[in-house]
Amino acid sequence: MVPMQVRHEIAACFMDFQGRYPFLSRPIGAERLHLSLNAIFIGDLLPDQVIELSKRVGSSIRFEQFQIRLDKALTYRNRKTKKPFVLAASDATDVSQLGEHITEAFDILSGQQTRGARPISPHVTLVWDEIMVPEQPIVPVMIPVREVSLVHSHIGQSRYDILARWPLVG
Repeated sequence: MVPMQVRHEIAACFMDFQGRYPFLSRPIGAERLHLSLNAIFIGDLLPDQVIELSKRVGSSIRFEQFQIRLDKALTYRNRKTKKPFVLAASDATDVSQLGEHITEAFDILSGQQTRGARPISPHVTLVWDEIMVPEQPIVPVMIPVREVSLVHSHIGQSRYDILARWPLVG
């Protein structure tokens, strides 16, 4: 989840884009702004065994805190009518290493090979809208990454349940 102290910078950046692009949809609420690493499960009913394995993985993580530098804004393309307008990072080194660390822990603790680490594109989604914004640089927003959270995202319901949190090493 995006820390409280960074939310105002993100809101100011979005207001600048609202002045230049006619977004029609409501932006994502500040309390729901987040960076996603790995999708653990996709489906309607989250199985208890997935939650328990994910909690074991989270408890095993030993990774140093770092910062993500969001330095560009763009609309990600997809096949849906509404597309995510995001602030994104050009350099994903630290977050990719953390994602690989998590994937390795899943492989070890589950006793099977998972689908492997997918490329991670660190970003914060600000709004889902039909407007297409071309990639462009922004005044960088630094987001400190101090913890990893296990979040159950209720797709389409604008609701997240934080199931567990683990601090990263200071």
